[in-house]
Amino acid sequence: MVKKGFTIFEVVLSAIIIMIATGVIVLYVNRSELTAKARDNKRLSNLNTIEQAVIEFKIDNGSYPDLPDTLRTSDVSTTAGYAVYKSEFGWIAADLSLCGNTLPVDPINDDTYRYSYQHDTNTYELNAVLEYFTEKSQNDGGNNQTVFETGDNLTLIP
Repeated sequence: MVKKGFTIFEVVLSAIIIMIATGVIVLYVNRSELTAKARDNKRLSNLNTIEQAVIEFKIDNGSYPDLPDTLRTSDVSTTAGYAVYKSEFGWIAADLSLCGNTLPVDPINDDTYRYSYQHDTNTYELNAVLEYFTEKSQNDGGNNQTVFETGDNLTLIP
């Protein structure tokens, strides 16, 4: 008589394979989530650094850095020959070197994930797109629910 069924070895081996596959998937998903979270933390820290530089510049010079009503983004240099991260005429066209050696750029720094800055005569706005902390974008009081906005006029950048 031939017995049909699985041996205990086959059942245990199948369980081990399923656990390993599940572990790999969980690690991969968590890793990408953790990476996005780390980039967002960096973005929030960088925006704070840029904001402090903008405020210090205004205190020292009586006006905000760069030309009024001009949108600047961290993925484009304002002056030929200058790197976007230079604090001397990098992506914000003003000498912010007294506030630090470098001007932060987004960890990805492409058309989607980049920093934006604009000011008028009396107010300014800084923006960044977040990957993980998207609820911060929805609750920042600004006019764009998909972008994290900071500054004293959150309607300058459309």
